[in-house]
Amino acid sequence: MYAADNTRFRIQCKLRFRYRLLKRPAHLLPAAWLCTKCGKQLDEFGDHAHACKHLKGAPVTRHNGVRDVIHAAVSCAKQVRSLSEATMLSIGAVPKPELSHQAQAELKIPEHRADIAIIPDPDRGVNFADTLVIDVTITAATSTLTLAAAGPTTKDKETGEVTAGDGRATGKAAEEKAKWKTDFYAARYSNLQKGNFFPFVLETQGFLHARGRLLLCKIARLQAEYADERRRAAKYPSYASLGVRTRRLIERVSATLQFGNSTLMMRYLQDCPPRF
Repeated sequence: MYAADNTRFRIQCKLRFRYRLLKRPAHLLPAAWLCTKCGKQLDEFGDHAHACKHLKGAPVTRHNGVRDVIHAAVSCAKQVRSLSEATMLSIGAVPKPELSHQAQAELKIPEHRADIAIIPDPDRGVNFADTLVIDVTITAATSTLTLAAAGPTTKDKETGEVTAGDGRATGKAAEEKAKWKTDFYAARYSNLQKGNFFPFVLETQGFLHARGRLLLCKIARLQAEYADERRRAAKYPSYASLGVRTRRLIERVSATLQFGNSTLMMRYLQDCPPRF
């Protein structure tokens, strides 16, 4: 888990409620307020940080943090085996037969790695038909990444529907990215079944795709089953319910995401705006 200092906490609150992170100089028009690193237009809400190539290391660190939380949670269940960054071919994935060796090389299939691969029965070895492949993705909650056109997130008082600043309902970006990821894997591997692939997609504002929520419930159930076996063997009463374990997993993922967001925005505020 991560501890947030005052600066990080303020940034996290501003991101969550979509307050301005910085103010555009009064003498500059929006089109003239450019990033000092990549030359694209800046914005006051930090949306540019998700697209700035100069900051690409921070999103990778954020992604790896969420991946490690899931990997650690699965590793707590003794009856399964979790692999991190294993190549798809090493766990039994078969490329599409219509893809030539040259096409596979161009698509980088030999080097393509699964973020996490869960093997349900390690004693039987790797059986790809039973292996769960998890791809962790964090996508921007707003589609306008280089402009400050997106406004604050709103909630309809009558229906309760939450709408992002760019007009899309919360979760729309995650749904689009999950579909893209599913199509991405399906176009490359012939023996990957839909039920064996989990696109764990998070929006930067915290929305978790339905497949991701289902995955966390499955992991919590595995942990609960293993803990129940140990509890009966050791004859001690300490036991966390399935709901408690699921909530703890969601909290860990949420804290890791917020810490990664604040790290990204701290670099954005330090490196991207011009100094006058």
